Amino acid sequence: MSKDIKPKIRIGQKRSLKSKIAGWTAAALACGGAGLAAYRLTGTTEVDVAIAKVRRADFIISVRNRGEIKSTRSVILTAPQVPDPRIVKLAESGHP
Repeated sequence: MSKDIKPKIRIGQKRSLKSKIAGWTAAALACGGAGLAAYRLTGTTEVDVAIAKVRRADFIISVRNRGEIKSTRSVILTAPQVPDPRIVKLAESGHP
């Protein structure tokens, strides 16, 4: 640097009150903006979940059809392996 150009603040000289206020204001605005951005980006979103009222009852499926019926999904039911199985209750034909 040339000797003709003098720095505005010399080493060891204190800053003015206006520059201190401007610096703290800029720092506060930067921190506030960063906090707001973090809050917006990490906020949770609400998810709508479909709900319905239910009641406990027997689940009955009855099919009245002629011809061949094929299921799209089937489940194999098994009975427990006991030495002497007995039929305790027998449903009437055509009734659950």
